[in-house]
Amino acid sequence: MKPGMNRRQFIGRSLTGAAAAPLAARALRAEAGLLRSETPPSDRIAVGIIGVGARVQADLLEAAMAVPGVEIVGVCDAYTGRVERAIERTGGRAKDYGSYRALLADKSIDAVIISTPDHWHRQQTLDAMAAGKDVYLEKPMTLTIDEGPEMIAAAERHRRILQIGSQGMSSKLQETAREMIRSGRLGQITLIRATYDRNTDSGAWLYPIPPDANERTVNWEAFLGPAPQRPLSLERFFRWRCYWDYSGGIATDLFVHLMTTIHFVMGATMAERVVATGENYRHTKTHEVPDTLNAVLTYPKEGFTVSLGATFNNSSSSESGFAILGTEGSLVFHGGQLTLGADGTVILNGDTGISAGFKDELDFIKGNPRTIPLYSTVSGPGNNAMFTIVKFAGIRILDVKLTGSPKYVTVQPAFVIDSTVVTQPGNTASDIGCQGELACALRNAGLQLLTLLD
Repeated sequence: MKPGMNRRQFIGRSLTGAAAAPLAARALRAEAGLLRSETPPSDRIAVGIIGVGARVQADLLEAAMAVPGVEIVGVCDAYTGRVERAIERTGGRAKDYGSYRALLADKSIDAVIISTPDHWHRQQTLDAMAAGKDVYLEKPMTLTIDEGPEMIAAAERHRRILQIGSQGMSSKLQETAREMIRSGRLGQITLIRATYDRNTDSGAWLYPIPPDANERTVNWEAFLGPAPQRPLSLERFFRWRCYWDYSGGIATDLFVHLMTTIHFVMGATMAERVVATGENYRHTKTHEVPDTLNAVLTYPKEGFTVSLGATFNNSSSSESGFAILGTEGSLVFHGGQLTLGADGTVILNGDTGISAGFKDELDFIKGNPRTIPLYSTVSGPGNNAMFTIVKFAGIRILDVKLTGSPKYVTVQPAFVIDSTVVTQPGNTASDIGCQGELACALRNAGLQLLTLLD
């Protein structure tokens, strides 16, 4: 632990922060190797995991183990196959407690990660805090709205840490978006569009059922818990998000990501009015919940409206995305990409690195506000106006004029977003025979840099 940080602060700032983001595992791995040996045994955090399904196996387990001082000491799940894989991934150090109540009864465990179906979240969180454990709970916090206040009150009463996981908030992209919105660069924001579209079986939660799944390897009663009693159904067990008894469908599984991000970047808390409509058009034999859902949320005090949309029947929008629209500009981001555009302009974005030589070239251009002829007119196939946008130097494309000869692009200093630069995939100076990445991108687009505005 860092000097001046007590045990509970360490849990709150290290364990939950890492578990919130899959990328955190990779970021912490190297640091963990250096710091783990510096953490005395008395300061190590014993963590148990309740529910070790796909979410834990894919991200949370690795992220938690990467935090210096954290030890995964116990797990439990209603399917034995998951438990076996989780124990194997901890190097055999974790113990199978059999049930979550047995895990919570172990006073040596400091904190728990709860990653079970939504219908279990309320009860397991209340039981964990009553047992003196701090809790990292996977989103959504609750299955129904009325469960939330009781959980918040319990955290305050027991003086426990309760963090709800929605990993996007831990990303640099969303932090940058929030800073840009707060700076006023977008002007007055009145409309936000957000989508979450998929078109695969796994995207629609129709996960494969393991061949060894049966009444001996699946604890059906442990899965049902507070849900209505039903005969054993492997479909309900492994595809629980498709059923109202255990999930709110798109609203609680996907819209929760969108709304958490919107509230985070906008500094909002709750909509005043919500109107939604949903229907199951394609998955009528496998889903109780809708496969298509749309909603409109209004925030009169904050002065904006949100339009949400999701479908399991088309993925042309690259799964999830946001468009934050202001009177002076727009902010569009999805996945690991962020786009900033002034009203009426187009800006492309990405995550490749910037070279020292390229920075020198941009410094020269910024320091010489005059006409800079780079090339004569360039013609040829593939000139589709896919050009580099230089975020590091704060340059944006203001106008692309494709009439007359030569073609040209007007640029001027704009916003500095971060220290990255976007280039068209696969294009280097040697590929297209020019010097400097900016010049290469312009030439490839059939454009000539003629004017730099003050």
